[in-house]
Amino acid sequence: MEILRKHSPSATLFNRRGFLTGVGAMLFQMLAGKPPYIADDMVVLITRHITEEPPPLPAGIHREVSALVFELLEKEPSRRIQSASELVGRIDRLLRNTAIAPAGSLPPPA
Repeated sequence: MEILRKHSPSATLFNRRGFLTGVGAMLFQMLAGKPPYIADDMVVLITRHITEEPPPLPAGIHREVSALVFELLEKEPSRRIQSASELVGRIDRLLRNTAIAPAGSLPPPA
């Protein structure tokens, strides 16, 4: 849970949408091999999260997967995925309608 709080814009704003932003940060880290924002100081980390766009994901990540991750990391809360059920629905549609590369076929994280 700490990684989710760490990637939420602020401890006072930690709610279900903040939780989903944390899911986006975890997915980003799983796909890129590193978190979207890195800093030794929590204030700097939060500031980066609020003010900086995340870096691109590695080449080879399907564009629909990348779009989902970046929608979860969206700065504007109203443009983010709004609920866990919406996220599950998006993932289900993605898996049904997209030719996702099998496990092990993506390049290793940088």
